[in-house]
Amino acid sequence: KSMIKKNNACKICDTKNIKKILKFKNFPLTGIFTKNKNQKANTFNLNLCICNKCSHLQLGSFVSNKILYNKKYANRTSISHLSEQAFIFLKKFIFK
Repeated sequence: KSMIKKNNACKICDTKNIKKILKFKNFPLTGIFTKNKNQKANTFNLNLCICNKCSHLQLGSFVSNKILYNKKYANRTSISHLSEQAFIFLKKFIFK
């Protein structure tokens, strides 16, 4: 099974008319940290695309969840001390 799945259609309007606008070569995944600077991080070629129909920005390919959310993944929203504060801020903003 591939570690990367190509995005063939817009995730909002389902059109196949998406265009690459930025290319990130050897892009390290956020939230996965190495123990020292000599340890090689997992990197992937990622593209930022735009849908020509609805203008939704999205990735041109997706990294497997098994890689993104393994035991090395450090950014856990559910246990972040910032998550509750961010939710409170958003709630206050919405109810204004």
